[in-house]
Amino acid sequence: MIPEMVAFFLPCLLALVGFNARDCCKILGVVEDITGSVVPGAVIELHGANVSGVIRVKSDGQGVYEFSGIPPGHYTLVLLSPGFLTLTVDSIQVNDENVSIPPVRLDLGMRCGDPNYQVLRYLRLTNIPTRGSLVATAESQRDYFDQKPRALGDARVTLFCAPNIPCDTTTTDSQGKFMFTNLRPGTYSVSVSSPGTFTAKESGFIVQAGFSATYWPLIVNRCGDPRCDPKRKPKKPIALCQ
Repeated sequence: MIPEMVAFFLPCLLALVGFNARDCCKILGVVEDITGSVVPGAVIELHGANVSGVIRVKSDGQGVYEFSGIPPGHYTLVLLSPGFLTLTVDSIQVNDENVSIPPVRLDLGMRCGDPNYQVLRYLRLTNIPTRGSLVATAESQRDYFDQKPRALGDARVTLFCAPNIPCDTTTTDSQGKFMFTNLRPGTYSVSVSSPGTFTAKESGFIVQAGFSATYWPLIVNRCGDPRCDPKRKPKKPIALCQ
């Protein structure tokens, strides 16, 4: 009789234990600004297929936020705060344990008018908490107002760790994408060069520890003559935030 009872109730007990295990986890972190000061009162949204709708919390007086009772799965955070640019953090994987997100730094919206400002598209969480990556694409167009940019493949990309001090190089793929990995947190500059285009050099790429930062495309202007006279290079307009 007892074996039959065990066989009958065991699936129910396992289901109950499995349910508790799936809902045991937390996602927590800290919201900061670009100077490292905490941002209290920021709204953090949690998106994922394994939760019902969008879950929202606010950062406390120390900039700390926490989601509890989160089942295993893949999640995305969206951070919003007045005066700051909205930021998305992707590739958050919960596997039956708490997930601590490295400090996320929000950028001020007023910096959109800075000619050296680069607009961050989103962050992806990585498994290297002390290093970061920089990802972007290069696009060529006739001028900054050309509505049909083209991916600039096989272009030479140089990373500068300090003014006029290159620290790495790479080449864009067929889609114009390039990536620099295993970088120390900090601010970098990037130059892109390709035959038939003006060399473009942009600064203000911020790398955050524990994240891969993806930026909006770099625009490389095509030349009107084979020599690519720098004096004829189109002037860059004021940056617009997406």
